[in-house]
Parts: sequence; structure tokens; C-alpha cells
Amino acid sequence: MFVNDTPYNTSDSSRVVFGTNAARVYGADVYATGIAGLGVRYIFNSSACNATNVTMTKGTKYNGEASVSCPFSGPLGGPYQQAAITVTAQLVVTGAIKAGASQLTAAPSVTIDFYSSNGGPWGQPSLYTGAATGTLTGVTCSVNNSQIPIALPDVKVSDFSSGVGSVAGPKEGVLSLTCQSGVKVWITLTDNVQPSNRTNTLQLTGDSTAKGIGIQVLNPTGSPVLFGADSAASGNQNQWLIGDSPNGTLPVPLTAQYIRTGTVSGGSVKALATFTMSYQ
Repeated sequence: MFVNDTPYNTSDSSRVVFGTNAARVYGADVYATGIAGLGVRYIFNSSACNATNVTMTKGTKYNGEASVSCPFSGPLGGPYQQAAITVTAQLVVTGAIKAGASQLTAAPSVTIDFYSSNGGPWGQPSLYTGAATGTLTGVTCSVNNSQIPIALPDVKVSDFSSGVGSVAGPKEGVLSLTCQSGVKVWITLTDNVQPSNRTNTLQLTGDSTAKGIGIQVLNPTGSPVLFGADSAASGNQNQWLIGDSPNGTLPVPLTAQYIRTGTVSGGSVKALATFTMSYQ
């Protein structure tokens, strides 16, 4: 950012004061955001003004102030001058944050006042109006079984005689989560062999010897899962809703099955998928 001198500058050391009237919620320099339990610390640095990691502490005009002295020089009523000052917003946990997703819509606004030996303050346009956007998500589930090996039964080539798309040998496994209530639990399955796969059939690993066969995963309703990217972002392609989190164990039954994809020949079959949880 750049702070403009006023037309009243002289050859002296002037001060730029950054202020906020937000409530202080932690220590001497952390102020409340719009989310309970989350504060923010503003940090000011400027090599031109010899300022290193200056923060906003108790002030006289504002609840919190940071003062940075800058050596401006020039005739009274002369042109504006610039001083480069970087400002970093550092989020700080100040207490318990409610479970689930919280929307950040406001943070402390920051004003700018300029002082010189000729007087002041002369107000400048606000550094920051306080508008904010973002989502804070508390992790509300832990995974009880990070791996779910499903050993499919042996089947015959003749079990797929009805053609491409025929299925056989379904076997269930259960993903188990321990959750806190208050959030919706979403999941994305990703093909570990071919992560760009967005179909409902896993590609077999290179050491599989069977041909014309793939593996499907069925969700708890019995529908084949479409695979997506390994991402917890809200709205991730092919992410699907498990449901509301309980205060306790959340079982997620998943069923694997063979599916015919072409001309079938016997051999071993192996596929791998990963899962990514999202709490919204």
C-alpha cells in the first residue's frame, strides 16, 4: 500500500497512525472478527520508515493504534510524497470456534491519520473497510479406519455373459467416522490409478492380469459412485453428500463389485481408490 503525505508537509519526521475501534480479544494486539473465537492481528512493515513488525496496541484516539514514523521532506504545500508500507493480516484463534462451517463476513476496519510537526491529524482514505469473505470450517469428524480392504469373491467368466455392463461379486465394506454434530458430511472418491477418471469404473492396477473387467463402488443407496479430484473444496466435481453428522459414530457402507468393460479373460483384479472428506 502507499500512504500519501498531505500538502502541509515540511522537512521533518512525520507519523502515520493506523487505527481500529474493534474490540481487543487476545493479548495486546488481536482484535475481533465476525467469527467468535477468531481474531486478527495487523502487522505493519516499512524499510523506508524503519518499521519492523509494528502491531496495533492500545491507543489514545482509537481502541487500537499502530504508529509509523516516516522522514518526509519538501516545501510547505508541496507535492504529495509516497511511503511504501506493507500490511499483513494474521488470523489468530482466541477461543472455542463452533463446529461446522462459519462464514467470515467482517474483520476490523482500519483508518489512516497523518501527523506532522505542523499539526494533524489529517485523515486519509481508509486502509481497510472491514468487508471480508471466506469460510472457516472446523474439522468435526475423525476417520476410524483409514483403509477399507474389500476382498471380492472369485467369479467365473460366464458370470458376465450378458455383455458389457454386467456386474458380479458385490462385497460390502464400511467406512467409519467419529463426528461432532452440526455439519453436513460430504465425500469424494478418487481413482488412485487414474486420478483424472470421472467415470463410475475404477481402472485396474498394472499388476492385474484379468481383461475386460473393472471395479465399481456403490454408495449407501446402491448407486455407482462417480470419481472426482482429491479435493475437500465445496462443490468439488462428483462430491456427494453422506448426510448430517451425528454426535458419535457415522458408518458409511460402500460396496465394491466387478463390472464387464470389454472382452473378458480370466486373471487377477485389483483397483485402488482414495477418499476425501469435506465438512460444510
